Amino acid sequence: MTTAALLIGILALAVAAGYLLGRRARPMSAPRPDPLLPSDIDHLADLVRRANRGLAVSIVTPGRSQVTATHPRGISSAVVERAEAMARLALSDGRTHMVRGADTTLAVRSGDVALAFVFASPPEDDAVDRVAADLRRLGDGFTQQREREERAEHGPRRIPATARDSLDSAVAAVCEAARELADAPAAILIRNPISQTVRVVGVSNGADRRLIGTSAAPDSAVIHAMKEGMPVPGMSAAELFGHYRSDRRREERGLVFPIGDSRRWFGALVLFGRPDALRERADTDLTAMLADLGSHLGYLADVRAAETRAMTDELTGLPNRRALDKAIALYDEGDAALLCLDVDRFKQLNDRYGHVAGDAALIHLASLLRQSLRDRDLAVRMGGEEFALWLPDTPAGEAREVAERVRRMVAETPFLWSGQDIAMTCSVGVAAVPHTTRGVTNLYPAADAALYRAKERGRNRVEVATGGRAEGRKGGR
Repeated sequence: MTTAALLIGILALAVAAGYLLGRRARPMSAPRPDPLLPSDIDHLADLVRRANRGLAVSIVTPGRSQVTATHPRGISSAVVERAEAMARLALSDGRTHMVRGADTTLAVRSGDVALAFVFASPPEDDAVDRVAADLRRLGDGFTQQREREERAEHGPRRIPATARDSLDSAVAAVCEAARELADAPAAILIRNPISQTVRVVGVSNGADRRLIGTSAAPDSAVIHAMKEGMPVPGMSAAELFGHYRSDRRREERGLVFPIGDSRRWFGALVLFGRPDALRERADTDLTAMLADLGSHLGYLADVRAAETRAMTDELTGLPNRRALDKAIALYDEGDAALLCLDVDRFKQLNDRYGHVAGDAALIHLASLLRQSLRDRDLAVRMGGEEFALWLPDTPAGEAREVAERVRRMVAETPFLWSGQDIAMTCSVGVAAVPHTTRGVTNLYPAADAALYRAKERGRNRVEVATGGRAEGRKGGR
């Protein structure tokens, strides 16, 4: 070997050693996030799982990113691995796959991602369809995320930065952007995928805020615009929303623009003013902005719907225990009360008339509770035949009056089943801060103990917590 060749070899070895040592000394950089998946992907996946009462949701992308949300009690690794494998299969062939059994698993592809869902029990066909639709909506939102970010940087169709945070902030931002484009007040309506009602969810400056919460009738310009996918004029409030309200300060007319994504029209934007003038000022730019924003608003609306479903009792439509915990967590200070209600002798009703009648009785009670609510109150199904009423800004004396009113309403309103008037009664326990307990965390055990005393003392009565230590339950009701 020549001297030159030897020197070249030594130099090469030195360069290689330096490179390796440099790599070892240099800290590893954090992996780049997958652009298809938002930062709150774990939360969104778990929302879909909880909303559909599943065991797990797995999400995979072409970049091998993988997220799996599982039930808090845990499931076997074999079930998780099967869900992930089925999601990979759906991603590769674009088909829907389903394996039925003890842990029925469904996998679908949506755009650039695939999602798998593990059912807690063998599902009916309508449950499979509902879950598949939820998975595709979630996947569409991920796929369209990059497109929205790219389009947001160009021209008059720029997506307002605040439109990315939540449905409420997005609606407010779009209303203001539309007002600036058209120089006219605006309102946005969104279809609730659970109730299927289309309601005003936000208005711009200059619009009548009393419109918020107003629903659109089936024959309104709003619904026609959503069905036809094109702007529809309305020459009055009756035409725009399908109904007239005498408390309006002025007659309303305007132009309705549908809002949608690649799958459906799910909402509408109303500009108030002369329809012909609005069309000239805003038609092109506004429709372009809504085209860019449509998928994002749809995604946020789907997230809101999933959150609502996760906190809603499927049988009665009332909020569930999770919703109550959230409401109580927002309590700051002052008077507040919790009522625990329980249907008396519910097991006897079930045994005599059947479980279908029992379910109907619970729906009947839920309807009565809704009638007793003020705007700030919350009626909740805790589980089984037990319900609760959360009464913020309510002292103990007033809470007891509400409890007596509810008790009388249940006793005096017969439950009609198969042509029979079936008598129903309920027992109620009341607890309040600061009268019967010092903290809101003690409200439920205190109200539950009072409910138990009402059962012991004859049922169909109201008992108020004594402020002492909560008693445990000793038996059935």
